[in-house]
Amino acid sequence: MILLQSEYTQDLQHLIHEVEKRTYINYVQEYVTYPKLDILQLHFSYLFLSSIHCHREELESICISQMMIQLGLDSHEDVGLDTVHDERKIKNRQLTILSGDYFSGHYYLYLAERRNIDLISKWAEAIKVINELKMDLHDRTQQLSVKEKEQLQLEIKTKLGTAILDWFKAPSYWYSIYQGLIQLLMMKENAQQNHRNFGELLERMESDLNKFSDLKVLQELKMWLLYIQETQFALEP
Repeated sequence: MILLQSEYTQDLQHLIHEVEKRTYINYVQEYVTYPKLDILQLHFSYLFLSSIHCHREELESICISQMMIQLGLDSHEDVGLDTVHDERKIKNRQLTILSGDYFSGHYYLYLAERRNIDLISKWAEAIKVINELKMDLHDRTQQLSVKEKEQLQLEIKTKLGTAILDWFKAPSYWYSIYQGLIQLLMMKENAQQNHRNFGELLERMESDLNKFSDLKVLQELKMWLLYIQETQFALEP
């Protein structure tokens, strides 16, 4: 929905097509449901990189490799811990693990082909941080409060996006908007749309959006807020 409304639909679809062409395998798809591409993450990264006039080749390298890494991370999240005996379920688990490794590792090949070794190193550091945060969440889950768990989950979910902002020393409002959008979507997934904090966060983000001087970027980001609000309304009894 958001993708089709964007002024940059063709560019975004081109990036998505490149990822699918390089990573999707028909045999694996018979047994494994691939994670959905994170369209918000892609859209946001594209908007930020475009706003700073990032060279087209570098923009593509960053966005495509980011999508591949996120697919790998999401695939590994789909691996269950329950014991399974059914042959198809066993194959599903094995292929899910392998496809996650494949997605995660494929960005190396993609960036190596482009001789972008610096970006390989940067992504490796971001992945390391994500894995450390996941281990922290797993090891301390019984000791953490609900709010602390949600904060760790937000850091994990936004790290690939905020890593790009770090590399280019983005103004603070870019971080605020991205983390706010992800937080709103997480609250929706947890059926917290009617929580007071949901409305307060929406109001704060509408205020933060006024800090964007680029009207095109502002319009694109407002589409996500509108999408979230409309979906929330649709879920109300």
